[in-house]
Amino acid sequence: MAINKRIIDESLTNLEKLALAKVSANTTPLAPGDHDFDITVRVSGSLRKGEDYERTPTASVPLKQALALFVRYCGITRKAALSALTKAMTEALDTGTQVDMEVVNTAEKMVMDSLEEMPKVNVSGATTVQHLQVEKVNAIVVVEAGDIDIPIKARN
Repeated sequence: MAINKRIIDESLTNLEKLALAKVSANTTPLAPGDHDFDITVRVSGSLRKGEDYERTPTASVPLKQALALFVRYCGITRKAALSALTKAMTEALDTGTQVDMEVVNTAEKMVMDSLEEMPKVNVSGATTVQHLQVEKVNAIVVVEAGDIDIPIKARN
């Protein structure tokens, strides 16, 4: 479950927003349907932000477009390349096919080496949360004392 960034109070710091995002990542399954809620929670813990780094953007490459361009760049061998690609994808999907792992590992290393030539992208460092505690605040009672309203929070 992702927190809708448009509804988060702009007075929250980046750290507080990130902590809320981490809390929302720790969800349990919910039955389909509309669910109304109105809760107040207290969130505490510690957060560690790793250093930013560069990496090869292999996961963000659009696979269909890359394969289409690959076939296009094969030129005169395009028909054979497309046939080999289809055969390879079919074998990779068929869990019953016996695959020579030495061949797979060698080919995979060749692909990974060629990917190193791609331009790098900046990646935000990993964030980890420790000692995360989410406490539901059960009730807020307002007691009138003359001209001053004093909120009193009741906790479990």
